[in-house]
Amino acid sequence: MNTLLQYMRLRADLYNILSAPFNVEFKEPDLARLKKYVAVMSEMAKENGDSSFAADVSGLGKSIENGMDESRIAGEFAKLFLGVNKASHTGHTVTPHESVYMSESRLVMQEPWENVYEIYYKHGIGKNKEFKEPEDHVTAEMSFMAFLSRQCVEFAEIGKTEELIENLETQKLFLDKHLCKWIPKLAEDVVKNTSLEFYKYLSLVVQGFIKADFEYICQLKEELSEITC
Repeated sequence: MNTLLQYMRLRADLYNILSAPFNVEFKEPDLARLKKYVAVMSEMAKENGDSSFAADVSGLGKSIENGMDESRIAGEFAKLFLGVNKASHTGHTVTPHESVYMSESRLVMQEPWENVYEIYYKHGIGKNKEFKEPEDHVTAEMSFMAFLSRQCVEFAEIGKTEELIENLETQKLFLDKHLCKWIPKLAEDVVKNTSLEFYKYLSLVVQGFIKADFEYICQLKEELSEITC
């Protein structure tokens, strides 16, 4: 159980730190914090047997180690996410919102947004007032996964196994129906349109992490369900 608690806390941190560069310009302290998790993700990729994920984690680590000018990061952030660049995949700016990738109109605040909004409401959470993006922004969706992971720790600590399994099912469904479906498309657009290896490898690492995490959650839920039967 201690291993489970440690990993769930780690997952919450990873979801938060990996999603942040899609919403804010990263500065040196942010990069230093992200760098601390590179070794952890490298080990995760090794255990998962995903060589592509491992290579992307290594690429992200090297891009941070090589040093980056904050002004270049700010410029690339603006080009990718603030309407200066056009993404070939969707015909829209590289906007990190699920609706842009998964709705027929390819516009923000469509059916996927309504869906995740309802899910957040069901779980009694809403946006931070300082967060100005719609609820289906990648940072919001990954923050929701971080919330569920922290909640999972709370259930495990007080022995609420039934609630823990239900929480894992929620995580599994959210990954399957949302993040796993559109993050690869977002990563594809970022890779095509970025001139910085940091953003290229960041988007690929997010894709690899979500894939690996989905597999882990499925396995963990199955194991816990068998124990409680």
